[in-house]
Amino acid sequence: MNYKIKNKQKYILEIIIIFFITIQGCKSNSNPVDIQPPKDPRTYTWTADTLSFSGSAQVLMRSIWGSSAKDVYTVGHNDQSLGVMWHYDGNKWTDVKLNYPFQGGNIIGSISLTSIYGFSSSDIYAVGLGSNNLARIIHYNGTAWTDVNLPSVGGWLNTVYGTSSSNVWAGGENALYHFDGSKWTRDSIGVIVPAGSFFQFTALSSYNSDILGLGLTDDNKANFTQYFLKYYSNKMNVVDSIPRKNGYKFGNVFWKSNTGALYSGSSEVFKFDGVNWTSIFRSGNVRKISGTNDNNIFVVGDFGLAYHFNGTDWQNIAPMLSKDTRTLYTAVWTDGTEAFIAEQPQTGFPQKTVIWHGK
Repeated sequence: MNYKIKNKQKYILEIIIIFFITIQGCKSNSNPVDIQPPKDPRTYTWTADTLSFSGSAQVLMRSIWGSSAKDVYTVGHNDQSLGVMWHYDGNKWTDVKLNYPFQGGNIIGSISLTSIYGFSSSDIYAVGLGSNNLARIIHYNGTAWTDVNLPSVGGWLNTVYGTSSSNVWAGGENALYHFDGSKWTRDSIGVIVPAGSFFQFTALSSYNSDILGLGLTDDNKANFTQYFLKYYSNKMNVVDSIPRKNGYKFGNVFWKSNTGALYSGSSEVFKFDGVNWTSIFRSGNVRKISGTNDNNIFVVGDFGLAYHFNGTDWQNIAPMLSKDTRTLYTAVWTDGTEAFIAEQPQTGFPQKTVIWHGK
């Protein structure tokens, strides 16, 4: 009898010990103590990766987008139409094998990409041009990149943007396309193009519920007129315009903050309040803007232009990158914890792209 009582007491004691350990484990898991705040971008350590493709004279990246810092894409031009897209998985950059049949991909013929934008790791668009400089859009569904079937083929595409998977826009030379979640349509553009000139979109974005565009007419003789446009009445209409010789009122590229604020860049950085554009920084020729909010913005461009805005002041971060003041920074993207900047060095052959990674 005593033996049975002792065993029962031992069993109860073991249950109590297991229960206590389980409770302590739950407390430990629910109250992590090692969470680190995001690092100040101005204290990032920057490292460089060189993108080159065997036998190519040019690997020139123009745009960067990622779903996270471990799922980043960059797109651009390759003289062989092979190394036009690269992917970073958190450890290394690899060429995305798009071409059929040489790489086993689905993309047939020549292709050069200018812009990439996505909504998740399995819903991404990249745009540019194919044969004869005609519009080309490709889409990634999480498994493969495939061509989008366009209703009519316009000129090359410079920009792609969307507010959701069922509201995607792409624009370029005399062309504006819209995807409503089921099909692509080609939209009208309300720009009167001077004789001997052509029109092209340089950027697309949104403010509140409005779809906005930046564009220009070019007569191939260095005579430009810039346009700020808004989509309504089933076409993209001109809101304002200015000849380039008269300066800038708005820029060539867009970036939208998570607060809804809209920024653009040219030789200055502008902020849009819904009616007017206000210059907030005189920079140099801006090629791309990216950030996470109004207190974390990166701006990059020509002649070694690279700045960071923290909501108070602009800091030149170029000394942390290339020492070549002639270099071109052509793209930037950040998720708030890490940042990626594409550089096209202006010396050396073959031409390559350097991706600067800050974290």
